[in-house]
Amino acid sequence: MNEAQVEALVRVRDGLRQASDAIDDLLQLQNPTKDLTKLPFNVSKIQWKPKQGDHGPFELSDDYSNVDHQQLLVFMEKHAGGAVTSDGFYYWIFTDGKTIGRKPSNQVSRKQKTP
Repeated sequence: MNEAQVEALVRVRDGLRQASDAIDDLLQLQNPTKDLTKLPFNVSKIQWKPKQGDHGPFELSDDYSNVDHQQLLVFMEKHAGGAVTSDGFYYWIFTDGKTIGRKPSNQVSRKQKTP
């Protein structure tokens, strides 16, 4: 495969990712409380601390040594673009790259990505 073919495949891949994100956004607009992803690990084993943000209450995990915290972090980084909605919660990664926030998905607008 030559360089032009590789670049074309990269553009197609990136376009498909954008299309997938747009479809998820449309599905979420149709049913904002519908979970689009089932997580392959147990987030209830993560220690969550109640916090108050500019957009209301949320929960924060800095439980860095917890295996489920680490798995959620990796999952969101690799498969979900840094945020995911699952089991009635919207999860996101803070700018430090290791702290995770969550809030009930019915309290998150599509324009609000972090509290």
